[in-house]
Amino acid sequence: ACDLLIVMGTSLKVRPFNLLIGFVGDNVPRLLVNREPVGEAETFCAPGGFDFSGQRDVFLRGECDEGVRQLADLVGWKSTLDALADAHASERRADSAH
Repeated sequence: ACDLLIVMGTSLKVRPFNLLIGFVGDNVPRLLVNREPVGEAETFCAPGGFDFSGQRDVFLRGECDEGVRQLADLVGWKSTLDALADAHASERRADSAH
């Protein structure tokens, strides 16, 4: 069980992953962060497709990285995310120097 399903950066064309959006409870909110809407009920290959005209499903158009930044800011985790990103960038620089 989950409280929120977040789907990011996908075409939702590959099984079995694409079926996961239909496995959550009917009252579980679902967020798609993607360049374009996918998995919509009227064109989806399985039951449980997104319905962005209702209140359960939300589509956030854009790049995944930016969507994560927006979400982190909304829930008060921006400074934590920035610190993690800075630490990762420092590790990558150190690894590439060797």
